[in-house]
Amino acid sequence: MKARVSPTSPKSKKNSNTNNEKQLDDYYKNTLKSIDKPDKLRSKSSIGFLVVVIIIGFMAGILGQITLLSYGSDIPYLEKLDIFSWTNPQSLFVSNRSNNELTSDKLQKVVTEVNSSMVQIFEYKEQNNTLESLYVPEEILGFGFVLTNDGYIITTSDITTDYEKLVIITNQKEVYLVNNTIIDSATDFIFLKTDAIGLQTLDIVDNDSLTLMSDILLTKTYGFDHSIQSQQAMIIDKNFSSISNVNDFVKSSEKFYSNILLNDIISDSFNNSIAFTFEKDAIGMVKKEGDNFVILPFSYIKNSILNLLENNEINRPYLGINYVNLSLTVNLSTDLSNGAKKGILVYSNNEVDYPSVVEGSPAHKSGVKTNDIITAIDDHVLNGNTFFGNIILSYEPQDIVTLSIVRGEEEIKIKVTLEEIL
Repeated sequence: MKARVSPTSPKSKKNSNTNNEKQLDDYYKNTLKSIDKPDKLRSKSSIGFLVVVIIIGFMAGILGQITLLSYGSDIPYLEKLDIFSWTNPQSLFVSNRSNNELTSDKLQKVVTEVNSSMVQIFEYKEQNNTLESLYVPEEILGFGFVLTNDGYIITTSDITTDYEKLVIITNQKEVYLVNNTIIDSATDFIFLKTDAIGLQTLDIVDNDSLTLMSDILLTKTYGFDHSIQSQQAMIIDKNFSSISNVNDFVKSSEKFYSNILLNDIISDSFNNSIAFTFEKDAIGMVKKEGDNFVILPFSYIKNSILNLLENNEINRPYLGINYVNLSLTVNLSTDLSNGAKKGILVYSNNEVDYPSVVEGSPAHKSGVKTNDIITAIDDHVLNGNTFFGNIILSYEPQDIVTLSIVRGEEEIKIKVTLEEIL
C-alpha cells in the first residue's frame, strides 16, 4: 500500500508545481480584478475621521476662548459672566487671560490681604439725626493705600484737591477724619494723615524688581463690605513717558515722568485703582493718561517716607531747569543737539512761563546755560535707560552734585548745591 504523499513534501511540490502556478495565474487574472477593503478597515477609517473632527472642534473652542479672554474687556457686561470670574462672599476676581498659576486658593489669600490695606475716600459729612449724614457707596471719591499702621494714607491728587474735608473708611467700616493733607510736588501723590491706629500695611515693591510682561492685579473696593473688584493686567514698559505733542518733550528737573505702562485691555472703571503683585506687594496707583493706563509707582516716595514720618512734610531737592531728553527725540536739529543722541538738552519752547534755566535757581547760580547738554550726574550716565528727573529726585536738599556738560566744543563739569523745593 502506497503511502499518501504530504502536501508539503518536496515530492508533492514537484508533482503539483506546474498546475498550481497556472491556477494562480488564472485566478489573479480572471477572478481578482479588484480587491475590496475589508469591513474592519472601513470601521477604523470612520473612527479616525471622528477623532479628527473632535480635535478640530476642541481647537476651535480653545481659539474662541483665547479670543474672548484677549478682548473680553471691550464687550459690554462680559465681566459678569461666570467663566471669567472667581468669587467668594467678600471679593470678585475678573481675569482677562488664563493663568495656570493663579489658583482659587491663591487668589483668595491675595485679595483678603490686599483688602485690608485699602481704604475708601469720601467727602466729610457732619453727623446729625437724619439720613443725610450717611455715606453712600456711589459718592466715593477714590481709594487710598495704607502707608503706615498709625494712619498715613497715600492717594492721588485728582481725588482730593477739590474738597476741604475728607474721611477714610476702612474695611471694618471705621470712619476717620483726615487731619492733614501733604502734597508731594514731584509726583501726583497726596498723603492723608488720620488718627487711625492698627491699620494693616503691605510692602511697597521697587520698580527694579518688576519684570516686563509680568502679570499684576489692579484692585478697587466697592460698598462698605469692601467687596474687591480686580482685573489682571500686564506690564509693557517700566519707564514710560507720555508724549502726545511737542510740548510734552519739555520736562522739569523737579518731576518724576517715567511710569509703568500697562496693556490696553483695561476697563475704564479701574482708573485710580491700586496695583499689586501676586506676592501681595503694592506697586502704585493706576491712572488713565489719554488712551493709556499707567501706574504711578509708590517707589517714588520711598526716599521721602522717613522725612514724612518725622516732620509731617515732604522735602524734595531743587535744581531749576527744563530740558529735553535727547534719547526720545527724532529729527531734532543738530544745532540744538550738537549731534548727541543721549543726555538732556537744557531747553524750553516757552521761556516766559517755563524757562530753560530758572532765574535764581541752583542751576542758574552755578552757571548752567540754555542749550547745554548734560551727559551725566555724578556717576549716573544719561544713556537713555536713566531719567534725569528720577536721578535728581533721589538726592536730598543740600547735596552737592557734579554735572558733566557739553557746551559747544567744550566738555566741562559744574558743581551744583541742590536746594529745597519751597
